[in-house]
Amino acid sequence: MLHPTGVATGLVVPTSALTARGRGYTVQVDRNGKLSTAAVTIGASGPTYTQVTGGLTVVIADLAAPLPTATAGAGGGAGGGNGGAGGSGGARTGP
Repeated sequence: MLHPTGVATGLVVPTSALTARGRGYTVQVDRNGKLSTAAVTIGASGPTYTQVTGGLTVVIADLAAPLPTATAGAGGGAGGGNGGAGGSGGARTGP
């Protein structure tokens, strides 16, 4: 989404908080003290932070937690639209 000034708006989360799921992304969210998974729409993406343009209002990420490892051939790479990271094959699990 764009602010009337033309500046991109949305939440910015650590890229490591995103999990690739098929053609989209999810994050873990705290809902009344319990973790659940929420599908999100992303905008600009970089190695450290990614813009979330839809799907959530607050993100809690444990930056000290180890990143999950990808299973060879699992899922497709992320599409490159809207500044997102491109790729082919394999799951994107972090920066």
